[in-house]
Amino acid sequence: MIRVILCFLNSNNNRSVDSVDSHTCEKVVELIENNVYEVWLRCFSPWDVLAFVEYALNKGLVLTEVEFLNGLRRKGYQLNLEELAMFGQYDSELGKGAIVVKYLKQPSEWLGVLRLKMCRIDVEKKQALIKLAKPVKVSILFDHGLKLLSKNEKT
Repeated sequence: MIRVILCFLNSNNNRSVDSVDSHTCEKVVELIENNVYEVWLRCFSPWDVLAFVEYALNKGLVLTEVEFLNGLRRKGYQLNLEELAMFGQYDSELGKGAIVVKYLKQPSEWLGVLRLKMCRIDVEKKQALIKLAKPVKVSILFDHGLKLLSKNEKT
């Protein structure tokens, strides 16, 4: 499974950004603000990601950034099949400890999924400090709309 975050810019300044349909990938999170469209994709193959990008480009969007779960970011023009295959499958396990996440889905959608000792939510920043009771895979965070900002496995 390939997991990737794509950011697009609307090249048609007179129109707002619309959602891009996907027949090849599942959209985990979709954000539209001003002229920026951000989508978190879960796809079966790197070719499915490229098909989504091609469809978005044909709708007048410009790919500005690609981000992987390991934190690697690339400019949109640097997107390549080899990196999609290599970094798109990244899925490390976070051990017991504290993590800080930005949440893009409501806490009620992900609180019951994680085994945690403590959770402190900052509603204004849309961030949460979570002390894990059991290890969790980075892909689980992604699949529930959580973006890992920092980790401290010593806690």
